[in-house]
Amino acid sequence: GSYRMVLPDGGHVVAGDEGQLRFDDRQVRCSTSADGERVSVFTAEEVAELVLIDPYAPSAGETADGGKVMAPIPGTVTRVLVEAGAPVTRGQTLLVIEAMKMELTLTAPSEGTIVELRCAAGDMVQEGRELIVMKEASPRPLSLNPAADGGPQTSSLE
Repeated sequence: GSYRMVLPDGGHVVAGDEGQLRFDDRQVRCSTSADGERVSVFTAEEVAELVLIDPYAPSAGETADGGKVMAPIPGTVTRVLVEAGAPVTRGQTLLVIEAMKMELTLTAPSEGTIVELRCAAGDMVQEGRELIVMKEASPRPLSLNPAADGGPQTSSLE
């Protein structure tokens, strides 16, 4: 297939079926191989592996299913930073779990309101346990410019 990467500075990298890699004005012979979300680009000088990242996909601990926040691994809830009835924004930190001496921050999967807390600081939780229930806000129209929506301003592979 053909892949196009848009760089933060506005530059482009294009790898296509014709065996050419084009970086703005420069062209290099290449081949590509895709495996799920990974694309490997092979040139005579190097191999680059690109990973498709959906900036709107939920992060660890989030689900796109009705705004539920689930425990991604077993651990202990160390902090709960919201309360029932509180409005939250997408990406806002909701709670922190400690597992194997690491802290895992769980964030809101969308804009909305906290309906119910199903855990408290000090609770031991198992993987998959529902920790917070949210009511998602009404969807707003999606902009063609993710940066304008507060989304990431990073390279993207199309």
